[in-house]
Amino acid sequence: MPDSFQNCAGAEAGTEFRKNSRQMNKLQQAAAKLGLALLDFVYPPHCLACGAALRAARENLCVGCWEEILVQPGPRCRLCSCPLDVEGTDCTNCSSWEPEFERALVLGPFAGAMQQAVHALKFMQQQALGMELGRRLGQRPDFVADLQQIDLLIPVPLHPARQRERGYNQSLCIARGLAEATGLPLENNLLVRRLATRQQAKLDARARRDNLLAAFRVVGAVPAHTCIGVVDDVLTTGATFNACARVLQRAGACRIWALALASPFHQPIDQAVNLRNRAGWA
Repeated sequence: MPDSFQNCAGAEAGTEFRKNSRQMNKLQQAAAKLGLALLDFVYPPHCLACGAALRAARENLCVGCWEEILVQPGPRCRLCSCPLDVEGTDCTNCSSWEPEFERALVLGPFAGAMQQAVHALKFMQQQALGMELGRRLGQRPDFVADLQQIDLLIPVPLHPARQRERGYNQSLCIARGLAEATGLPLENNLLVRRLATRQQAKLDARARRDNLLAAFRVVGAVPAHTCIGVVDDVLTTGATFNACARVLQRAGACRIWALALASPFHQPIDQAVNLRNRAGWA
């Protein structure tokens, strides 16, 4: 058989294979869409924050709840990200803090739709919602320029026992969405939790600090002269971020920023802790 005929037959076979593959992919995509539509019909999706009906389960939250979460607060405190009445005025929210981190960027207050969304992320297996909240944090117009000062993202780690119990690390979900939105590199194995500490939500401010002493350690080399963004779901007293900042700075990091979805702004510490206790926070 002439080589030219064999080459032609081979080319035709390759073309037919690619055509069949494209058709199969289209069929698979159509079947997946049909399956999601049937699932939505049998189990109508609802907003994870307020319970309102949704067009599709993948939306997670309704338009109204997203608008509440993403409302632009105006001027913010540079340290704790708390909304201020007037730019440059003293912030009463963090006046008693002794932060080990340089500054915090927080998407919104720990209340209403945000509180319910974070609860769904932590206790209802809603990892996709965590990623979307991380994306929204990274896309917030007043944060975009500041986030580019960060060199590396690190999620607050869970102790292995807690992660086995929950099945995932909610802070990693948030960090993945944030990394996707900003293009910043993400390192999930550099910082580990060495102690299975008591739940922070059940402790007052001083007990929180004591609870986290020696809780974290660095595994591997921290890039020198870097600004690291430590990612967590809620910033309350700053104890968790401080504990992470201390070990990262001892390992060579230059600057640490705290990046969180929510914070109970302007609430007394004991009141903020009680709020998280009522929500069953870990």
